[in-house]
Amino acid sequence: MDALQKMIQGKFRQLPVVENGEVLALLDITKCLYDAIARMERAAEKGDVIVATVEGVERQWGNNANGAL
Repeated sequence: MDALQKMIQGKFRQLPVVENGEVLALLDITKCLYDAIARMERAAEKGDVIVATVEGVERQWGNNANGAL
């Protein structure tokens, strides 16, 4: 994520990956943005699963509490 922030702040479209003075790769802002969005979508999906699970437990507890009365 640091690379994406550097590209945005510096208004670079590409950023070289360098090790020992040798260019190993070239990062592209479009690919980095796509990857960041994909990670956020996966996190949102996991959050949706957690919410659904908690709601299911709450419904079950509610049904059990009503049945116990």
